[in-house]
Amino acid sequence: MATISERAAAAISAVEQGAAPDNPLALRLMRMVAHVAGDEETLGVFWSGEQLAVALVLDRHDMLGSYTMLEAVERIGSDWLTAARTVQRMIYS
Repeated sequence: MATISERAAAAISAVEQGAAPDNPLALRLMRMVAHVAGDEETLGVFWSGEQLAVALVLDRHDMLGSYTMLEAVERIGSDWLTAARTVQRMIYS
């Protein structure tokens, strides 16, 4: 079974080859997810909204800090939420 970082890497490759809708924000988020899935300490290099989006994609409550799931969704806004849903579907499908 492939790891999350391997799945994210495969999804990034698919997007770059045009296999998925062109969404620069989703591709950016997918790269962040791949980095964090490979090394959780890299989460700290992203700004807080990005960290929350990565945590939501990975379904990692422990990465939300003091935010609840609903607060995290509200904090990242609709563009990032759409990108997060796209990335999560690509990684876990």
